[in-house]
Amino acid sequence: MDFLMSFLTKTGPIVYMTIFFLKVLEISLDTLRIVLINKGQKELGSIVGFIVILLWIFVASSVLSSLSEDLWKALFYALGYSVGIYVGIVIEKKIALGYVSMEINVRGTEGENLANILRENNFGVTIMKGEGFNHTRYILKLHVNRKRVEEAREIAYNVVPDSVVTINDIVTIEGGYMYGVRRRR
Repeated sequence: MDFLMSFLTKTGPIVYMTIFFLKVLEISLDTLRIVLINKGQKELGSIVGFIVILLWIFVASSVLSSLSEDLWKALFYALGYSVGIYVGIVIEKKIALGYVSMEINVRGTEGENLANILRENNFGVTIMKGEGFNHTRYILKLHVNRKRVEEAREIAYNVVPDSVVTINDIVTIEGGYMYGVRRRR
């Protein structure tokens, strides 16, 4: 730790880039921490939070201790913050933790056909029949792993191009059936 602190008190391009990359890492991890906590993974979120705050203490103290002498550190710190937000969002989308609830609203008999195709592709589907303005409608409800959302959406639009699809995040699922997983009650 002493090496890092003494290194960060220096100036120059390598120090500035180190501050930038450490700040990108800190903010990316902080984005992941928030997602983990929102998805109910409090323990892992707390561990990530510990790492985030350690990074913040070292990097922020380095920048603040020499702010009046070296504005470049502040600039690279702020730039790292901005890039870290973007990188964190990209990472979060790649890991795609958790589940979403999808509703696919289609006209008439197309609903049963779409439900069967989704089931053939290992999606659990519940069908509800409703009345639209001019037509009988089918509402297909799915609980989908976020990694498979695009697959389900693509199937829906390929089978019924005028499908209306809504997607909402789910915090907790209890009971029911998801392909390959029997949920406990």
